Amino acid sequence: MVCLNMFIISRLFEYTVFVKQKKINCTSSEQLPENSVVNFMKYKIEIERTGCIACGACYTTDSTHFEPDDQGKSTVVGGETDEKTSSGVFDDDNIESAQEAEDSCPVSIILVTEL
Repeated sequence: MVCLNMFIISRLFEYTVFVKQKKINCTSSEQLPENSVVNFMKYKIEIERTGCIACGACYTTDSTHFEPDDQGKSTVVGGETDEKTSSGVFDDDNIESAQEAEDSCPVSIILVTEL
């Protein structure tokens, strides 16, 4: 059952999750309480790479969304990257991790925006 970017997970030995009309079969529901509601949010991460000082604060804080390039400058995992920028769009429940990385950047070159 899908309702406004949320889905309900029933606790079963093997459970099925429906996300935006896509069926995903899962095993091991032990970590999820019965009838859990998980909010998925679409958001964009942008990095202004020309200002990056390669300190590693973002990818140390959130390695799910950020990783270093060969020179230690930050890039968005799975995103589009060039010399000046790196960006990517995500649709999951990890926006808080991305926002923590944004806050940890000492030169404020990371922008996390809800879409």
